Amino acid sequence: ILDYLIENINPKTQLLMALYGDWNDALDGLGFTNKKGKKFGTGTTVMGSLQLYQNCKDMMELLYFLELQETHKDELALYQDAKDKLYSGLVGNAVLGSGNATRIAHGFGDEAKYSVGGPKDPDGVSRYGLTSHAYWIISGIHQDAKMKEDRDLLPSILSAYEQLDDKYGLRTFHPAFDRGTEHWFGRIPRLPVGT
Repeated sequence: ILDYLIENINPKTQLLMALYGDWNDALDGLGFTNKKGKKFGTGTTVMGSLQLYQNCKDMMELLYFLELQETHKDELALYQDAKDKLYSGLVGNAVLGSGNATRIAHGFGDEAKYSVGGPKDPDGVSRYGLTSHAYWIISGIHQDAKMKEDRDLLPSILSAYEQLDDKYGLRTFHPAFDRGTEHWFGRIPRLPVGT
């Protein structure tokens, strides 16, 4: 599974390609392309990239814990290289906006022509996404970026969560996606608001 995912890191953005979609699979538009003969485009998933970043760290830690680092040097090198690429792509491409408008994008469309979950989505909406902000912390990249780049996104993450908070729990996205925007976002605009 890791080999497959690592093979699908976009060399341009250093982020994992969305292909079929991430677990927000009704937001499957990130994998779309208009290119003939291509099933998927080069659109990327930030949340999936953050999960893969964590997976690479976990696998390296596991190999060392099991004292298998000598017999699995190639895997360790592969996971380290992938983790480094993902770090570069996440810190360099996934953080959009500045100041109070800073947020972590959910992903990017084909050829990075547009972002979703940022200060200006292709439908002109400033939108917040839940999962990328959560996985920025869960994956450990928050601490890594804080140490390496002296970049603390916690205030931006908390601000995003204030926007996502609802009396019924946290929204997956806010504002919702309007019908008629399927060409950018996929099936998610067809779902009832609040689903």
